[in-house]
Amino acid sequence: MTNQEELEIVKQLTGADEKQIRLNEIGWTSRVYLVDNGRIVFKFPRNKKEQANFDHEIKTIKLISEHNFNIKVPVINWYGKHNEYFGFFGVSGAPLTPEVLSLLDDKQKEMLGSQIGTFLKQLHRIEGFKNPAGSELDQINEYQKKYNENKPVFEMYFNDEELSFIDNLFLTTAPNLIQELGKDTVFCHGDFGYNNILLDNDFSVGVIDFGDAGLNDRSIDFVDLDNEIVLNAALKVYGGEKTLREKILIRQKIFPIFLMLFYIDRKESAEIKKCVDRIRRIKEFLH
Repeated sequence: MTNQEELEIVKQLTGADEKQIRLNEIGWTSRVYLVDNGRIVFKFPRNKKEQANFDHEIKTIKLISEHNFNIKVPVINWYGKHNEYFGFFGVSGAPLTPEVLSLLDDKQKEMLGSQIGTFLKQLHRIEGFKNPAGSELDQINEYQKKYNENKPVFEMYFNDEELSFIDNLFLTTAPNLIQELGKDTVFCHGDFGYNNILLDNDFSVGVIDFGDAGLNDRSIDFVDLDNEIVLNAALKVYGGEKTLREKILIRQKIFPIFLMLFYIDRKESAEIKKCVDRIRRIKEFLH
């Protein structure tokens, strides 16, 4: 499907004119059309493989649309017969970047954390999602294999002492601790980072991008909440028992390694360097 054909579909279904529609070509898996600055969002797959994957995201957005959350979430309204596209009412606000987060005072961070904790408590109670959850060991093995395949890249950025620390943490210590603590499977967002949390001018919170949602350990959705005030406020509302906190801490230690593997795939050198700095800070903290 050409860009013009996609544009015509968006215009026909929404009644918008071309001046109201903006194409976002950044995504690797899809082209995104924003109507009225994101009030409505349409996604078109870049290839047949991604078209097949749309079924998961459509099913997920339909599922969450059936629940009343304390914050704003996308509401699906249009989709093609064979997943050629889908459209939904979007969520307004700006991504909660580190720069935006740094402008918030402690009270605002606590309010934000409380809203996030309430949302995750509601989200994790959702039932009826049928996708089977892979075992914790399978996931660990998959990422360890990817790490070993990309070891030459890590060797470009880290010295022998740092590499030894990463090997021990990622290949031995963290997997053993995660296995010991066990898996507590619930319906998770799967990519609950600050970039997918939006903050509006009236301090209302929205969450986007449910493409990675599915059954997983509940700690997954807390890992990228690396601001201590936000995390503590979220866990206070959610119910942060000792085991959950331990899992979050372990996953936070290895999260920058996961991120670095992701950005290596995308060949984004600037983001890779940020991950390198984060890994070094963790090493310094643990020593």
